[in-house]
Amino acid sequence: MIQPNEIQTLEQLPKAVFKLFREIDDVKYLIRNMIQQNEQSADRWMNVDQLIEYLPGKPSKQTVYCWVNSATIPHHKPSQGRLAFRKSEIDKWLGIETLVYNSDLDDEDNKPLLPKSACGATISRKGGYK
Repeated sequence: MIQPNEIQTLEQLPKAVFKLFREIDDVKYLIRNMIQQNEQSADRWMNVDQLIEYLPGKPSKQTVYCWVNSATIPHHKPSQGRLAFRKSEIDKWLGIETLVYNSDLDDEDNKPLLPKSACGATISRKGGYK
């Protein structure tokens, strides 16, 4: 990084400008890598435990399996037999699902909920079970 006291004469200016261009190129490279990593992580695969950690409210395994049995949550079951969840599909599911409101609560406590599954378990988008 160029320090202000590095440039003392006009003869040093071209070298400083060249150094700045290299530093700008390095920053562009880092930004491109970060964008690429974000795009790759958006479509990563998760197992049941990773899904539980990712979902708001941290539902139980039993709840997740019930969602799978009732086809409430998008999932895949590869040939190895273990459940797999694609993060991009889960993100879409969380964003598109119709919100349910608990009418028994005051307006300030009336928080959006995920739809009830066949199991009857519903989790709040902000965490916790209802």
